[in-house]
Amino acid sequence: MNLFVAPGLAPGVSADAPEDVKYLKLKSFADWPDAEPPAREWLVEGLIPMGTVTFISGDGGLGKTLLGQQLVMAAALGANWCGRKVVQTPSVALFCEDREEEIRRRADRIYATLNVARSDPRLNAVHYECRVGENNQLMYSSWRGDQHSGYRPTDLCRELRASATARAARLLLIDSLHDVFAGNENFRPEARAFVQILANTANRLKGAVVVLAHPSLSGLERGSGTSGSTAWNNAVRSRLYLTVPEGMSPESDVRLLTTVKANYGRAGEKIYLKRRGGVFVVVSREEVRGVGQRVKRVRQA
Repeated sequence: MNLFVAPGLAPGVSADAPEDVKYLKLKSFADWPDAEPPAREWLVEGLIPMGTVTFISGDGGLGKTLLGQQLVMAAALGANWCGRKVVQTPSVALFCEDREEEIRRRADRIYATLNVARSDPRLNAVHYECRVGENNQLMYSSWRGDQHSGYRPTDLCRELRASATARAARLLLIDSLHDVFAGNENFRPEARAFVQILANTANRLKGAVVVLAHPSLSGLERGSGTSGSTAWNNAVRSRLYLTVPEGMSPESDVRLLTTVKANYGRAGEKIYLKRRGGVFVVVSREEVRGVGQRVKRVRQA
């Protein structure tokens, strides 16, 4: 055992450590400059922060993919999404559930809603790949003999990260979680490792990684929108939940987007949406009440 003075220790303080120990590169609060820290960056103010991972969860068939496609196209155009301005940036989307024909049909409806032409040069900033029916895993377990040595990004994950980086994209959309994660969603280490791989990608892009996800049956019943281990919810910095408002039916085309987790903003915010012309638009609570009353009268008739 070697007795020595460790970097940063107070005078007269020593530490016992093996000679091959390396100390962490710790920083002092006194090292910061007098200037104010940089402002937090948002892709969408209050909803999707930059530099980290956001989950948008919701039951199947409610329109998560449509909402995600509207987001990547709004980012390329610097348009609004869910009633809020999106930072204009190149974007990349990985669609694992819908074929290209469906993506194109949605795009036509989004063009019309945003009042842009297909030939708008700003749309060159949004790219996508459809991988329906392919192996879309983004993480695998690494082993040395019979010893588990950690979790690693797959070739697809590295290719996706490189493609987004080459296009200077600050938004990466992944649709959806159950297509790209093949591990045990109830096993905390695997869930956390997967989110960390995505967080590393967000950090490299200096942007946002947005993942669409399906809640479990218990998550639906509790109204939490979660699935599997609590590590999923704990590891992401922001989580949005798409539901049908209470008293409404899915056929009403009315949806409620709620911020169920917001480490850097305010949780509990509610945004009412209605599908019009094949896309989601923001509607007022009063309009939602009106739709609910009409639905109730039809049911009673």
